[in-house]
Amino acid sequence: MPDDQNGSKANHTVDRRSVLKLAGAAAATTSLGVLSSTVSARTTVDLGEEGLSEGDTIDPYLDEHFTDGTEVLVPPGTYNWNGGGFPGEVSDAALRGDGGVFKIDGGDGWFHGPDVLASGGTVVVENMQVLGEVGGTEGDQSERGNFSFGATDPNATCHVRNFIMRDGAEAGTWGQGIYIPGGHAGELVLDGIDIRYMNNNATYTSGSASGPVHWRNSYFENNNVSSIRMASDGSTVENCVVVNDDTTDAPVQNQRGIWVREEGENMEIRDSDVYYTHTGAGSSYPVQILPRDAGGSGHIQGLRVCNDNGASAVDRDGGDWSGDDIDVTGSGDLSVPDDFTNVCQGDGCEQARSSVDGTDDSDSSSGDSSDDDATQPPNSLTIQGSGYTDPVQYTFSVSETLQKGPEADAADTVDGTTASGTVGGTDDFYFGGEVTAFEMSGPGTVYLNGEEVDPSTLGSDSTDGSDSTDDSTDDSTDDSTDGSDSTDDSDSTDGSTTLPNTIVIDGTRTRNVSEYTFAVSGDVERSSSLSTVTDGGLAWDTLTDRTDGNTVVGVVGSGKDAYRFSGEVTSLDIRGSAKVVIDDGN
Repeated sequence: MPDDQNGSKANHTVDRRSVLKLAGAAAATTSLGVLSSTVSARTTVDLGEEGLSEGDTIDPYLDEHFTDGTEVLVPPGTYNWNGGGFPGEVSDAALRGDGGVFKIDGGDGWFHGPDVLASGGTVVVENMQVLGEVGGTEGDQSERGNFSFGATDPNATCHVRNFIMRDGAEAGTWGQGIYIPGGHAGELVLDGIDIRYMNNNATYTSGSASGPVHWRNSYFENNNVSSIRMASDGSTVENCVVVNDDTTDAPVQNQRGIWVREEGENMEIRDSDVYYTHTGAGSSYPVQILPRDAGGSGHIQGLRVCNDNGASAVDRDGGDWSGDDIDVTGSGDLSVPDDFTNVCQGDGCEQARSSVDGTDDSDSSSGDSSDDDATQPPNSLTIQGSGYTDPVQYTFSVSETLQKGPEADAADTVDGTTASGTVGGTDDFYFGGEVTAFEMSGPGTVYLNGEEVDPSTLGSDSTDGSDSTDDSTDDSTDDSTDGSDSTDDSDSTDGSTTLPNTIVIDGTRTRNVSEYTFAVSGDVERSSSLSTVTDGGLAWDTLTDRTDGNTVVGVVGSGKDAYRFSGEVTSLDIRGSAKVVIDDGN
């Protein structure tokens, strides 16, 4: 039976708003391999420079430029779209909204099947919104519009970030959001997705897909059949919100929230919310585990459900699925499987979210929306990465107010006057006062009030966001970069001069403890400036990590353990869910 059904629950010791972690030691090791690899050199094409203007038809521009080995930048704006421009299989390519969301307008009833399938390397689609209701042949499930994303090469990755479809499907059709086809064999990451009012799944994974799909930091609203349909081995859902508070115009209505329909093994649903208050036609299970032939396995960790209808909050009909740390509220059926642990049911439990950062109806990118201009701090700091295969980790502090900008996403954190995050694309922040400290690990570019700056100068007297052209600022800049005591002391203390490389074991996005061991070919020492403890840390964060020559053995809880080293990493073993980022200059 559940541990507690009276509005309280034991073991709530970790912040339940924690975000993204890698799924187990195998995933951590795989991720390390990706992060350490180099991306094939891409040719960058700015479609604005190629002549694309507001209101133009975008298809011929994409047909010409969205090809293997090319990064295509699209200026924010709205462009007509006739269904072309998406290449099917493509290798080592990217399509990005440059500094904001770009919109393609197919008109209501658009019926295309555009595909972006990674046939090699990493393929990125970022900051794109699709306008117009998805169409199809009325009542015919085989005739429906959608976008297909995936990776046909088992070693390839397709990363879709801040992809928005809010106009839904035409009444009576089986219009769909994202389809993951049977040929998907690599890895697909759906990060910052916002899809609403689809008639045949917001995201649908084919039962014959073999590669994992990872849903992160995403929002789904009133989608028929399901919002998240899981199928393949190793797939994960993390920090996602599913809302069902209205009906759809589907030919047949059955509005599940999260649906496990296939026999995938080792799937996970983590730190997510299902808010289900719709009780009319089509009301169904907030979470349903109904795999074909009753196979497959998985685990639910840190789930919050609000359920007002008569279907079970979590229904399990087959499969080897466990659950822990579950909160269920609402006026409907609050039941979950009897063998789930740490279950809280009733008014005293933690409430499910009905929204997620960055999912309002504004045009901003995924992430926390900035405040109104009247309260927005006067200065901006932007960190731009060089791609998701080699992301930048950063942390910085300011002297006054600090808040996220429109480019920062849900995984980035602001704690008082300190921000930290990981970025492959762009993160931005607004602040008052001056930058008092800045640390960055990985290849990135930093802009202060729109001007590129040397990250090593941030934290000096020159970073208050004021006019950088006056004499006093020039003097302070000269002083700070001319061997002042404060700069020299911080460098020498942290070994950055003689130990140029860094390795960071990041537990800030996991709820568990990770053990690690690694060795390098040169010297190694812990970096106090890059290491952090989040929200007071876990008991494990107080343990002292052990360095023996060129080998390190350690444990990380909810913080980051960082080290500087020379040479290269010769071995690495991770047991747990922490993420590893290595910056060795390659």
